[in-house]
Amino acid sequence: VRSIICFVLSLLSSRLILQALGVEDYGIYNAVGGFVSMFWMVASVLTSAVGRFLNVEMGRGNEVGIKEVFSISLNMMCLLALLAALLAEGGGIWFLTRKMTIPPDRMIAATWVFHLSVLSMVASFITVPYDAVQLMHEAMGITAFISIAQAILTLCIALILVFGSDNTDKLVVYAILSTVATCIIRIGDIVYTRFRFEECRFRLILKTKRLKEMLGFAWWNFVGSID
Repeated sequence: VRSIICFVLSLLSSRLILQALGVEDYGIYNAVGGFVSMFWMVASVLTSAVGRFLNVEMGRGNEVGIKEVFSISLNMMCLLALLAALLAEGGGIWFLTRKMTIPPDRMIAATWVFHLSVLSMVASFITVPYDAVQLMHEAMGITAFISIAQAILTLCIALILVFGSDNTDKLVVYAILSTVATCIIRIGDIVYTRFRFEECRFRLILKTKRLKEMLGFAWWNFVGSID
């Protein structure tokens, strides 16, 4: 049901957004946002890696181990989010201005899209441990709800673009609203998971051995996904 609803809403949203932005701006958004989305693959790989260690501790019935894995993974994801943002901002701006073919009069809008896409990426990185906890508890209901909410927000954004004022830069407006929608969804995800599951409490735990194991597993997962 979730897949059908999201598919229908996505079709409607894509058509309306293309109509509102036009071919050129729509292409700019996808090209610039696509560069940042390369980092999103890393987030999905890390979710499965964190989930693996959480499930091992859950199978052992080790509540302390689950809390430890969650805290270490959250610390790790915050650091990786910062590193990914620095890499994206450093190399991305150079790639955007020197290698991508963007009309000069749309460069400012494209830069806005890029910075906001990086912000969305950081928000997604930080929620990786929370998503892994939901998978561990098989909380598929909240996962479906989040996906549908995201699709509904995207449709609302598309309607705002279509019926909004033509005096604004709709590409920038779309980038801002999309980032706001992503942050709202991610914050809601964190708040729900934190209050629903006891192990989702932040603790400053730095265990080198455990961290190396998690990074090593994530790395080989990443290599496998590339293959």
